[in-house]
Amino acid sequence: MFSKLHYIIDILKAPWLTIDMGGSQPARKYYEVCNKTHPTLKLIRNKRYLVALMAKDQYQRQDYDIHKAEKRGYYLSQFLPGQYLDDILDIYYSVPVRQGKFMSAFNRVGWSRVGICMGVFRMGKLVAFANPLKMGNMTVLSSIMGHSEYLKDGVMFLLMDGIMRTLTTKWLMYDTFLGNSEGLKYFKMKFGFRAFNVRWCIHN
Repeated sequence: MFSKLHYIIDILKAPWLTIDMGGSQPARKYYEVCNKTHPTLKLIRNKRYLVALMAKDQYQRQDYDIHKAEKRGYYLSQFLPGQYLDDILDIYYSVPVRQGKFMSAFNRVGWSRVGICMGVFRMGKLVAFANPLKMGNMTVLSSIMGHSEYLKDGVMFLLMDGIMRTLTTKWLMYDTFLGNSEGLKYFKMKFGFRAFNVRWCIHN
């Protein structure tokens, strides 16, 4: 009960934004995802409140962690998931539970159809990745994940820097703050993500 009351207070404090998602087919599908009923908080829409958004000019680069990763031999590269399915599988199951939820079955066919992603590599092995999807004046991180064994080396900070280097939209979205652990909330806010309530717009 306290948790839900806490969310209500945060929602009331959060500023409102209107985000133009464009009119592409992926944007239309994501618009439906954003506006369906939240799976846990049944009285609100799925991704309307406390959305984790960062304006491109508000990015806070984490130089120490980025340099640490680079010194240890990690580097950025774009890639096609279909060519690294075994590495993605290793990342996917490197921890059995993420954000309090057991990992679902790995969909090799689905991942083989995903377009270009941003990845962190070392000696040719993929250790962290993100799938940024451009929708109007926003880019959505539909997937972002790192192998648990390499997180201490700063690979997620290097990954985020790669995403920001190639970002061409005003906003970057990293899901919402609803249900986040304190660790994930801190991780998002460290980069410059802040909570907004969002009115989603889509072109007909």
